[in-house]
Amino acid sequence: MVTFSCKVNNPEGLPVKLAGMLVEKAALCAGDVIIKNGEKEGNAKLIFNVLCLSVKCGDELVFTIEGGNEEEDAKTLKEFLEESL
Repeated sequence: MVTFSCKVNNPEGLPVKLAGMLVEKAALCAGDVIIKNGEKEGNAKLIFNVLCLSVKCGDELVFTIEGGNEEEDAKTLKEFLEESL
């Protein structure tokens, strides 16, 4: 299991288009990808779960990747998030 966090610096938070791109990246991961924002959490491979987190600028997202190629998947997601958020 690999866990990492990412602070949202995008003034729009996590808009629908960006959320869709995140889901596409997460879907490529071999294992489970859980995203958590405060008390809310969901499967990062499902767009509805990601949108229900109501991510705003300044929020701290926590990602947990379990199973499959954890280290490589975490690196790929981190790179995407650093560029996008």
